[in-house]
Amino acid sequence: MANKISVTVDVKKIDKTKLKANKYTDKNGVEHDELNFTFDLVELNDQKTLKVGDTWIMRKTHFAAIPQTKEERDAKTPSVFLGGGVQFADKDGVPEGAGTQNAKTLDQEFPDSNPDEIPF
Repeated sequence: MANKISVTVDVKKIDKTKLKANKYTDKNGVEHDELNFTFDLVELNDQKTLKVGDTWIMRKTHFAAIPQTKEERDAKTPSVFLGGGVQFADKDGVPEGAGTQNAKTLDQEFPDSNPDEIPF
């Protein structure tokens, strides 16, 4: 299975002042306007198993947060967590119990979620 991380971000938590406008001209001379937002994607030390299928395992492996300035860190401003990343892995080659410390099912991790709305 490919090494892909699916990231879900709560866009309501994005500070609009952190959006950066960017203009550039591509090699064909076409001008482009972008509105960029940068966030940090950090790997969890203790990955959580969310769901296990017959041949795969879905784990919460990352969290997404808004980067802090030096001033915000010095002032001990709380971090803004935007969401998290999940990764699928093949069951083959995964040691028994790996990543299952504090394991929670998808229903326990996201009690208000509707399984019919999950795109996988």
